[in-house]
Amino acid sequence: MKIIEFILSSLETAGKDGLSFKSLAKKCSAVSYQEKQMLEEVLTELEKQKNIIELGSRYYLPHNTSLIEGKIKRHERGFAFLIRSDGEADLFIPPKYLNGAYQGDKVLVKRLFSSSGSSDEAEVVKILQRGVNRISGVYYAQKGYAFVEPDDSSFGSDIYIAKGHGLNAKTGQKVAVKIVAYPPNGSPEGVVTDILGNPFDIKAQVDGVLISNDVPASFPAEVIKEVQKISEDFDSEERLSREDFTSLLTFTIDGEDARDFDDAISIYKEGNQYILYVHIADVSSYVKIGSKTDKEAYKRGTSIYIPGKVFPMLPEKLSNNLCSLNPGVDRLAVSVKMCFNERGDMVDKSFYKSIINSNYRLTYNKVQAIFNGDEELKKEYSEITSNLFIARELKNLMLLGREKRGMVDLDVDECRISFIDNELIVSRREGLESERLIEQFMISANVAVAEFLYYSELPLIYRTHGKPDPEKVSAFKAFLRGCGLKVPQKLEYPMDFQKVLKELENSDIKGVVSDVMLRSMQKAVYSNENTGHFGLNEKCYCHFTSPIRRYPDLVAHRILKGVIEGRAPEVEQYYAPKCAEIALNNSDSEKRADKIEREIDDLYVCKFMEQFIGDYFEGIISGVTSFGVFVRLENCAEGLIPLEDLPNGKYEFIQENYTLKSAKHSFKLGERVVVKLTGTSYERARVYFSFIQKI
Repeated sequence: MKIIEFILSSLETAGKDGLSFKSLAKKCSAVSYQEKQMLEEVLTELEKQKNIIELGSRYYLPHNTSLIEGKIKRHERGFAFLIRSDGEADLFIPPKYLNGAYQGDKVLVKRLFSSSGSSDEAEVVKILQRGVNRISGVYYAQKGYAFVEPDDSSFGSDIYIAKGHGLNAKTGQKVAVKIVAYPPNGSPEGVVTDILGNPFDIKAQVDGVLISNDVPASFPAEVIKEVQKISEDFDSEERLSREDFTSLLTFTIDGEDARDFDDAISIYKEGNQYILYVHIADVSSYVKIGSKTDKEAYKRGTSIYIPGKVFPMLPEKLSNNLCSLNPGVDRLAVSVKMCFNERGDMVDKSFYKSIINSNYRLTYNKVQAIFNGDEELKKEYSEITSNLFIARELKNLMLLGREKRGMVDLDVDECRISFIDNELIVSRREGLESERLIEQFMISANVAVAEFLYYSELPLIYRTHGKPDPEKVSAFKAFLRGCGLKVPQKLEYPMDFQKVLKELENSDIKGVVSDVMLRSMQKAVYSNENTGHFGLNEKCYCHFTSPIRRYPDLVAHRILKGVIEGRAPEVEQYYAPKCAEIALNNSDSEKRADKIEREIDDLYVCKFMEQFIGDYFEGIISGVTSFGVFVRLENCAEGLIPLEDLPNGKYEFIQENYTLKSAKHSFKLGERVVVKLTGTSYERARVYFSFIQKI
């Protein structure tokens, strides 16, 4: 310990000059080979823990450098951006200053200076961690060697495949590659690990996305072994330590094809008060801090959902069995009891370690049918029909209250990709009232937990959503003006944005306006600092209700249970120094999952639309760029009309109001058009249209 303190003290004294290994060895009196080797090991460990930085042949303390950490986001044209770890504005990196950095690499950069001072450009000075270990692409054989052209055109290089490392792949086949070396000069070197098949096959394309994003196909054997040892029974001592809610009338409401049920509700009325219990599976009782399962869950961060398949955060024994609130079996849970007055305001809340037994497994479609008056289903679920209508009443009051407080309720069009009798179907996702019911109840539980832990001054991973950037707000106003819509004097608070959407309640361009509004806002992220949630207009918000599929929810459970069990100081001591890192890791995990799900959804849309090549469709212009116009169809499939497929003319892109204009023609967001489907591209995961006429 003294040697570490001495090294750090010496580097602090050296300041921005740093110290070479030779100087440090001299200061530490490391003379023999063994002593120098030990010093080198200490320095390596200190750098791994980010306590020091090695640059060239010198060591520094991080705060004595002006270096900035972040991840590389390359563009196919060669340049890149640094996505900063501190959340500050991205920095531009010209191709000549990448210095061997590729897509996704974690790096340190230095700002570049011009004659006028600091600029927004940077140069990579150290690669901390490679971002890509596996990648998919198309194999090309050459005499004596081969190379793979990555599917990700922005990766930055082909992958060199030495003779004998091609796994007998043939030119033109899609393959998976493990990158084994990043030489300082020349292309990365790889080994073909799998032959995925024809690049025009949907399965090969989906597998390529999963491999390129390093999505694990299974859990490590050590994790499976650990989970298999978990008992499916809990003893009398466990029962005595919990509230017994098994006599409460309890039910789950999920999608038709849901396999895990991590939330259930109980609801009734006492006079004018609504009593709502939100029961969440107690995953933390099975996934212990520091266990192999916990480490794997942290690494994954979230479950990944693609059409017809899920890559879960937790092994199946937990996600589909022990931690799934299946009907008719006792399950460990953490329950939030909330009382609401006749206006739908939460007036009381309490938290319990509990045991529940779900009485019914309901689906959104069944509940919606009951709301719509289906007499057969009302009869089948007569025991809980009145409870469902009480839930509906409370949901309506909640929505009314949130609307009055200014919640921004975006109406964004989404595709539903499903398989019916093995047939791929792409359709518009219709939002059901029953889905909104569960959504509102889960929001309330998340708010209740976040408020309780915040005012208890305990650490937590908050779900935060910042105020929109003023420049983006100005651009959004310009867009509204360009669409001929009423532009509010100010767009500062959630209520202001809500008013814009309310005025478009029955307009067919509400979805497009919602899209542009969403792009004008910041993305919600995880943070150890509570800065509120702009979109929901809540001062405190966290994710608590899905610990089976999101790691931050699992952390919230552990902290809340610590309070319930009287271990608040212990919880604070453990999590206070860890929440910032966990939040950053899970924001990254969420971005990665979103990217994977979006890319694969786009591929399935291409596959579905192939059968309609040559057909004509009506759609709405949903995006305008300098290279063409995007059109969204009724089923929410979106495609591009390239510039060359628009009427002849020299077009100018006017970014302020999202308009593409020539001397004779103009195209802007929200306009309805007729298009012809001309083709699809798996390589770009894109549908292509040609313009026929405006409607």
